[in-house]
Amino acid sequence: MVSVTKFLKEKLGLRVNVSKSKVYRPNGINYLGFGFYCDVFSHQFKAKPHQISVNKLKEKLKQLTSRNWEVSTTYRVIKLKQLIVGWVNCFKISHMKKLCRELDKHIRFCLRSVHGSNGRKVKTRYKTSGNWGLSTMKQFDGLILD
Repeated sequence: MVSVTKFLKEKLGLRVNVSKSKVYRPNGINYLGFGFYCDVFSHQFKAKPHQISVNKLKEKLKQLTSRNWEVSTTYRVIKLKQLIVGWVNCFKISHMKKLCRELDKHIRFCLRSVHGSNGRKVKTRYKTSGNWGLSTMKQFDGLILD
């Protein structure tokens, strides 16, 4: 830390805030919502969304997929799409394929549970899916991906 501070002061003419700066391994740092891990195969550190950022996203998803929120399905899907697209664009430089699959599965489950109270039988769900503005459950699954 001393040598880095000396270089930044003397060569670059920059001030270093010692309380905010640290020299540490990348896997222990949270920087702008990103965490870092060491890839075993390439022996390099790579970025991923930090767990705190993922937890914040899950809280927002929980609010948008709440059963108590009385809004239309199309409005709910629009809000979900805005949140998901914004979050993915923010973290698109990181490695998060597995996380996106898990979140997709979770969101689909939550949306189905919101509308699942219309009937316990599959036949009843297909009949009432017309009330959501959808002809089948397959269209329901395609709303987020489109």
